[in-house]
Amino acid sequence: MDNDFLIVVLKIAGAVVAGGLGILGVLTNVRNSDGRLNRWGISVLIGIILSSLLALLGFIFEGYKAKSDVASQLARTEKLLNELNRNRQPITQLEIVFWAKFPKEHPIVKSYFAKLSKAVNDNLEELLEVDFNKREVNLEITATGLQGEVISAEVKRDSPHWPDKEEEVLGKVALSFGFTHVFFRKVPIKPESFFPLHSVEPGYHDWMATEYSSDNPNRLGLNHEKNSLEIRGRTTYKKELWTTNGHITSIPDLFGAQIFLLPSQSQDLEIPERWAKYFDPKVKELSRQIELEWVSLRFSQGREIWIDGDKFNKTGFRSGYPVFSIILPTTEEEIFKLHSKG
Repeated sequence: MDNDFLIVVLKIAGAVVAGGLGILGVLTNVRNSDGRLNRWGISVLIGIILSSLLALLGFIFEGYKAKSDVASQLARTEKLLNELNRNRQPITQLEIVFWAKFPKEHPIVKSYFAKLSKAVNDNLEELLEVDFNKREVNLEITATGLQGEVISAEVKRDSPHWPDKEEEVLGKVALSFGFTHVFFRKVPIKPESFFPLHSVEPGYHDWMATEYSSDNPNRLGLNHEKNSLEIRGRTTYKKELWTTNGHITSIPDLFGAQIFLLPSQSQDLEIPERWAKYFDPKVKELSRQIELEWVSLRFSQGREIWIDGDKFNKTGFRSGYPVFSIILPTTEEEIFKLHSKG
């Protein structure tokens, strides 16, 4: 029954009962000769109690309705504000910048790291030269300490110091590593049950993007501070390769959402024999040992999320290994804490 109708009924019933009691009290004698209430007096008393109850119920329902109306109005206002917030912060781009690291104890990694460190030290004076045109070693120092010590450096693709021969696998991994697929889900799942199906139907993903382009080649570098060999890359995902079901279209939609980053070489696919010769199993093996240092996801101009690599879960999934996943916090303040420098 509609609350407004119920309140009106209670008020009318109370008024009718009160009016009837007044008439009954005027037209009848409510007491016996000994002063006690007769049957009319008892009827009037019961009527007074009933009238009071009806009035009380009317007040209760009216108060409940007022409270309910306020709650409904607040909910409508909150929904409107959320929609306005979503419209003000749409996802207009997706660009991922990442620093990843090779396994330190891998023999080829250790050997090449030592060679590259020696090359940097041997050419230190030239590398610190302000005039870039005088450099001929195709190495670049990217960070130095307060005492001028080298913290990190990069080697260019055409440099004689680029890995070759038995170390060639490092160069192949460095150039090919990246996230070919990105998936977002509003309702998190266990990473082990993740399946990279290209679908935004119920039960699968809410937003996804794909990119195989090599327009943004990776860089290979060393980090003396962390004693690691690193891959530094950037991938921009074209809008025509985005898919969404509308559940995730803005920055606020990402709060509490789950992100899956699917790197290259992670799926266990059977390669036809005529194509198998083009795939190096050593590249696949080493790629799967790559760990994340940090990742930045840019969703629009000035809106990006920085995440330390150790905040990601590196797990297997239903068709391979690995996939990197994370469930984002539900507040912007907590999201800022995902990066130690944030």
